[in-house]
Amino acid sequence: MRFQLRPFGRGIALSLFASSLVCAGRAAQPSPGSDAKALVREVFGLLTQTFYRPITGDQIQSGADAAILAYARRRGARNPSVSIHAPANATNIIADVEEAAGKYHLDPLETSYAALHGMALSTRDRWTEFFTPKEFASFDAPLDPKSIYGIGILVDTDATTKFARAIYVIPKGPADAAGIADGDKITEVSGASTRGLSQAAITQLLRGSNGSVVHVVVRRAGEADRQLSVTRASVHAPTVIVRILAGNVGYIFVAVFAQPTADEFAAALERLQARQARAIVIDLRDDGGGYVSAAVSIASHFFGTGAVMTSLPRTGPAVTQDSDDESPQVALPVAVLVNGYTASASEILAGALHDNHVATLFGTRTFGKGVEQTVSRFPGGAAIKVTSARYLTPANHDLSGKGIEPDVPIALNDHAVIGDPRKDSQLNMALDYVRREIGIRADSNGEIPVGVTRWRGN
Repeated sequence: MRFQLRPFGRGIALSLFASSLVCAGRAAQPSPGSDAKALVREVFGLLTQTFYRPITGDQIQSGADAAILAYARRRGARNPSVSIHAPANATNIIADVEEAAGKYHLDPLETSYAALHGMALSTRDRWTEFFTPKEFASFDAPLDPKSIYGIGILVDTDATTKFARAIYVIPKGPADAAGIADGDKITEVSGASTRGLSQAAITQLLRGSNGSVVHVVVRRAGEADRQLSVTRASVHAPTVIVRILAGNVGYIFVAVFAQPTADEFAAALERLQARQARAIVIDLRDDGGGYVSAAVSIASHFFGTGAVMTSLPRTGPAVTQDSDDESPQVALPVAVLVNGYTASASEILAGALHDNHVATLFGTRTFGKGVEQTVSRFPGGAAIKVTSARYLTPANHDLSGKGIEPDVPIALNDHAVIGDPRKDSQLNMALDYVRREIGIRADSNGEIPVGVTRWRGN
C-alpha cells in the first residue's frame, strides 16, 4: 500500500495553519516479557486465521527464525543458531526468541520485533507488514493526521504584491467562517505587515493557542480592506482540496483516504453546491489509498443503489459493500483522473464510479492492487497490517496486477503542473469532456432539462 501526499502546486507552506506543532512523546513500548510474548501469539493467530491465502505454522516459524538470526548477526554474533523447537507454533517462536536473546546477549524486545518482522515476511506478500511503535507512528501519520491549532488556510507569498496570500481555505474552518476566501491577500496580522515576509514568518505571526483570537486585514480585488478577528481552533492538514475552475467546473483533489477524508469530501461538495458547480473532476492521481470506509462513503454521494466493492476473504462468503446513501447528493457530469499510482481505496472509488456509470476515467492505467488489508493495533503502539481479502469492482473485475484501464487514455505532458489546467494535459482533457457534457445536458437557454437534477439531498 503506497501512501504519498503530493504537494498541491508549489511553494505551499505546510505550517500554513498558523499554529504551533507539538512534538509527540515517545510511543510507549511493551516491556520485554509477557507483553512481547502476547504480541507474538496475537500475530501468529492473525496470520494463520485471517491472511487471505493459506499459510502454515512451519512457514511462519521459519520466517521468524531467519529474522532472529539475521538480527543476531547484525548485533555481532558469529554464526548464530537456534534449536529447532517443534511443533511450529507461537509458543516455540517465543522459545526461539528467548534462546537467541540469552545466548547472544540481545535485547529481548528487539529480538521479539525481529521475529515479528520475519513472521510477516514469511507470507511472501508485499502488503503484509509488522510495525514497531515508531514504524507504525510514521506509517499512520498520513492516515490519521494530527490536529494543530490555527485558522485553517494554506498560505504563500503573492508574487506581485509580496503580501501573504490564502491559496486555499479549508471548508468550515475558522478562516472560512470568518469570510476569508481563496486568493485573498492577508496584508496585516495583529498590526504587523506581511509584505515581503517569508512563509515561515507569516505562519509565525498567525500562530497561537487554541481559542485565542488573531486580528487580520484581508484585501480582495475590487473591495475595501476588511479587518477580521479570527478565533484559532483545531485544524489539520487537508487530505481533500477543492477549487472552482473555468466554466463552473468543480475540481476535487484527494491526496489520501485518511480518517477525515470522507468528511472533507462532503464539505468540498457543499462548497461546490454553494457555488452552483455544473460538473466535477475528481483527481485520484498519485493517491495510494487508505481506508476503504472513506472510499465507500465518498462513492455513496454519487449513487444511491449499487455495489461499491465486493470482498473475497479466504474463508466465508463474499461480502458486498453497497452505497450507504439512499439520496445521493450529486447528479452532474463527473470525470475521474487516475494514473499508475492510483491504488487501493482510490482504485475502489474509481472502479465504483465507473462501473455504476457515474464517471468517465481519464489518464493512465491504475496500479492494480486488488487486495485489502486489515490493520491490528496493539497496546504499546505496535501494529500489523495483514492482507485479509481480495476485492472486486461492482462489475466483478479483479484488479490484481491489471489495474483499471481508463476510458480515455492520455499521458501526462512533460513539465506538467498537476492541477493547473494550463499545464496539465490530463486535467485539460477531463475538463473538455465535462464541459461538453454540460452542453449536452443543457437546453438552448443553458438550463438543465427537466428530469436531470443538479443536486439531490442536502
